Amino acid sequence: MSFLAFVLRRVALLAPTLLGVSVIGFLLVYLLPGNPALVKTGAMAMPESVAEMQHRVGLNQPLDAQYEQT
Repeated sequence: MSFLAFVLRRVALLAPTLLGVSVIGFLLVYLLPGNPALVKTGAMAMPESVAEMQHRVGLNQPLDAQYEQT
């Protein structure tokens, strides 16, 4: 029965591990310097197009809403 207990313990730890990796990955990308909308539109883009891209990809929303979109 010890092998079954080992497998059940590993499966139970899977969800918190995946959640932790997901949150850490999201925060690392969020904390990196730069503006993803500016990168996507190009360095010579007009401010209006950068603002529209930020709205389109949801960068103007709170962090929790951005995390839910990913």
